[in-house]
Amino acid sequence: MTDELALVKVTEYFRNDIIRSRFRDVLGNRETGAYISSVLLAVSDNPNLQECRLESIYKSALRAATLRLSVDPGTGQAYLVPLKGQATLIIGYKGLQDMAVRTGKYRYINVGPIYAGETIDEDRISGFLKIAGSKTANQVIGWIAAFEMYTGFSKTIYMTCGEIHDHARKYNPKSYNSPSSAWKTDPAKMERKTVLRQLLKKWGYLDPSDAATLDEVESEGEFIEGTIVDAEREFIIASPEPEPPAKLPVPSITLDEAWNVTVNNGTPLGTLPIEKLRIVVASATTKKTRDAAQLIISALEEQDKAIDDDREKATHGIVPEELEGRPFSYTEG
Repeated sequence: MTDELALVKVTEYFRNDIIRSRFRDVLGNRETGAYISSVLLAVSDNPNLQECRLESIYKSALRAATLRLSVDPGTGQAYLVPLKGQATLIIGYKGLQDMAVRTGKYRYINVGPIYAGETIDEDRISGFLKIAGSKTANQVIGWIAAFEMYTGFSKTIYMTCGEIHDHARKYNPKSYNSPSSAWKTDPAKMERKTVLRQLLKKWGYLDPSDAATLDEVESEGEFIEGTIVDAEREFIIASPEPEPPAKLPVPSITLDEAWNVTVNNGTPLGTLPIEKLRIVVASATTKKTRDAAQLIISALEEQDKAIDDDREKATHGIVPEELEGRPFSYTEG
């Protein structure tokens, strides 16, 4: 398949109403068109990505949209990377940093290199780390990451390059050993990101919905620090062609049970606003979680509709049937 033909095929796939509606559920009407354009731009710049399965491009891009990260390579937030015919989502260093910053809880957050000749000293009472010694060469021997929140809480961690690469070998061996992996092509970028991820995971704060999505990405084996995605997950749409309406499947859970289903960070679905429940529906990897979120959305929408209907009746002086015969009066405002 020529590059031009492959790009046309990808473009047509993302113009499909079903595909666009999934992005619209996550991004809203205003942002959907621009976001899909950024996906197509990323694909057009990478001939190998054009040869990947369309469903894997769609799934990885939707994951990034759920995290509100752009896949435009110029932003450094997230990347669509071809690996063995599958598009893989890589969360970039800037993406992780942006997710933390937009919580509004950090006074500062940063990762910096430690050079040969420099050392890290720790105050054993406070636990604070500080850079000592003098740079003697441009060789990077480790990375230091730190943040401070507006509450006054702060944390600093340091990892040598050896510790970082040992971590990657242990938890992401497939990616680390792949010749085309960023660990081989741009190790400094992966080192910086790994240290930041460890800092945020153990000590930092992310929006609960973002943290839940990150946890699901990691549990599925998708790329946070380099693991290859399994593109055969249940969430993939098999065909870009519209299908005739079908009967809705029987939910795997009751509404009473749905309120207490939790996302990976322990947050009950029943405590989430409807906007975040839609994100859960779009990104859930299990039928139980998706069904639970959809049931709660339906219940909340019916509740809102009932309230609107009662207000409409009140406007016209109509008393709801369940209140007939009872002393009752409507007041506006």
